[in-house]
Amino acid sequence: MGDVLSRSKTLAGRQKSSSRPLALLSALAARSHIMAVSLLMTMPPKLVFFFAQRYFTQVEVMSGIRG
Repeated sequence: MGDVLSRSKTLAGRQKSSSRPLALLSALAARSHIMAVSLLMTMPPKLVFFFAQRYFTQVEVMSGIRG
């Protein structure tokens, strides 16, 4: 009887440990999607600033504020 009980505990432990990598992969996949979306959302403002940087600095120079 004790042998059957220990085998069932061992099998139950294996089932739990085999689901952990799937949960980890799922979490990593969700995190990678969030990172991809955040990269795509921040690119347009960065590109606008990169191409319009010359105009931003001209406005600062023409404003006449002296440091």
